[in-house]
Amino acid sequence: MRSAFAGGSLVTAWAILLASACAPEISTTVPTHQRRSAIVVDARETADCLRRASAVELPDEQTLGGSVEDPELARFLDDVPSDVRWTARAAGLESLLARLLRAQASGDQDAVELDIVAMRLQVVTRISSLEIQLSSLVFEVGCMGRQMDDVVLELDRRQQRQTIALAVSSLVVGSAAGIGAGIWQLRDRDAVVGPATLGVTAGSVSAGLGIAAFMPRPTRVIYRHERNPLAPLAEGNDPAGIYPPFVFRMLTQTGPSGERPRRDELRDEWRRIVVDTIPQGEREVGQAVIFGVGGVYDRELVEARERILDALESELDGIERDLERLYRFLALVLEDRSPARQTRG
Repeated sequence: MRSAFAGGSLVTAWAILLASACAPEISTTVPTHQRRSAIVVDARETADCLRRASAVELPDEQTLGGSVEDPELARFLDDVPSDVRWTARAAGLESLLARLLRAQASGDQDAVELDIVAMRLQVVTRISSLEIQLSSLVFEVGCMGRQMDDVVLELDRRQQRQTIALAVSSLVVGSAAGIGAGIWQLRDRDAVVGPATLGVTAGSVSAGLGIAAFMPRPTRVIYRHERNPLAPLAEGNDPAGIYPPFVFRMLTQTGPSGERPRRDELRDEWRRIVVDTIPQGEREVGQAVIFGVGGVYDRELVEARERILDALESELDGIERDLERLYRFLALVLEDRSPARQTRG
């Protein structure tokens, strides 16, 4: 009877250890029957993050005139800073800006006054629309990042709860076994094997619980994201229109001085994050989950997606600064001040 007790206790202790050490399997598919311990990211919260694209975001190059190809018109852009012109081109404002500068430089102001007013209104409307589009995209990416923060906090909370519960259990088992062995020894002075067996068994269980208390809790995170802002940059195209067209151009076109596209630098950073956080044997599946429609995450995958979204948000902040420089330049143009004056000042 005593041997059975000892053996059963040891099996229980090692079962706890194995359960604690066994990591959940990441997957691009969600199991039909989910464990009660799984963390499920609410699809309604994800839906609240998504921005709503509108018809005005469709490429409007024909209306705005697109890029400037006419050398005669292009000369009015000579004094425009290269980074400002690059942003204006991505925003679909380069041709409109050139025509506005030409009209303002015209000697016959009365003949073109109505055209100038109309073009100024177009500039103001367009730049305001771009700011709203970019802000809504920054919100979407930041909101998804905060979802990952919440998941990590919940994982930490559960890990802390497990640590406390197992640590307390270890102390209780050790204390109870010590008291029980002592009482046994006092009642039966000749007993040696029984108290010793109880002590060894209890010690094994206590040690197992203590070790298990500090081992990571294997928790599945179920997270489906049919609309994924990471996918267009990973694939190089955006058929679903997740990004405003001008933002996607800013991320994928060559820089004003021939620099690599931001998308290339961003993907390099993403690769470093994947290597740092995801074990080599799981990287292929892990990337399919992160850059696809989601599935089953583990902690490492959650942290990788969180860092990847942070990197994307930083790039979008950079686009906000580019748009701000364009806005400041256009403010001078709308005041009918010479771009040449602005570049010299």
